[in-house]
Amino acid sequence: MWFGDEDEASRLEAQGHRQIEAGDLGAAQRTADALLAMRWSGGFAIEALALASAGDLEAAVAGLEAGVARAPDAWALWQLLGNLRSDLGRLDDAIAAFDRALRCEGASQIAIGFNRAVVHHRADRFGEALHVHALFLRAAKFRNKWNPRTFEEAEEELSKLSPRLTDLAAFAEHAKTLSEDPGTKETGGDLGWVTRGADAVPPSIRETVFHWLGAGGDLEDGGALLGPVRLENGAVLLWVSERREGPAWEQMREIVHRELRARFLRGVLTEADVRTFRD
Repeated sequence: MWFGDEDEASRLEAQGHRQIEAGDLGAAQRTADALLAMRWSGGFAIEALALASAGDLEAAVAGLEAGVARAPDAWALWQLLGNLRSDLGRLDDAIAAFDRALRCEGASQIAIGFNRAVVHHRADRFGEALHVHALFLRAAKFRNKWNPRTFEEAEEELSKLSPRLTDLAAFAEHAKTLSEDPGTKETGGDLGWVTRGADAVPPSIRETVFHWLGAGGDLEDGGALLGPVRLENGAVLLWVSERREGPAWEQMREIVHRELRARFLRGVLTEADVRTFRD
């Protein structure tokens, strides 16, 4: 809700943006206060942008979080919150803000989708990638009926196995017979393409493979065996078989378009709305 003249609020909001562009942050804050007194949600945006321009991103984000609590249907506030969270490196929180913006009535699917894709790019979810296979053994600090070995015993077993894993074919064959990860066992431990921001892959695996790459690791011999690497629930050997460069901007633009199309199909069209040529 808001009180006052809509034209006057719009005028003040435009004025606040001009003041920020001119570097007059004190005047912008006074404009924000006037807008908030009118209960106009744009006041939160002007205030946050002024704080961000002054270098206080934490305060800007905190103010916007208070703003979306007061005006939960203002998609522009959610979008700005996503942008500023991204600037703070809070990438998962930024994605959450963009997802919430997309659920608001009248939200700009293109603008929000673009910003969302940029955050994914920042997180390297679409960036440089390594093709990784894993051979996993379950373990814990102590043996029990659910865990047949300790972490140290698992690491010792894997270290003894390492000399036999001379290439990808040997690694995949042993993973099929020995790995205790049901999700990848049948595919020879194939984790697929792993990026630095691949949330589905344990952080210790991502850190290991990209540390190896950053230290000059190469694939001239057909692949590289890494590990054992300790996980929360066991230990793993890794085989890195391929490296893929991050996409150029032209490809990134297509990724954005694909994501927007997919989001439209998931969020707007129900299953009953979708027809194939065979229906």
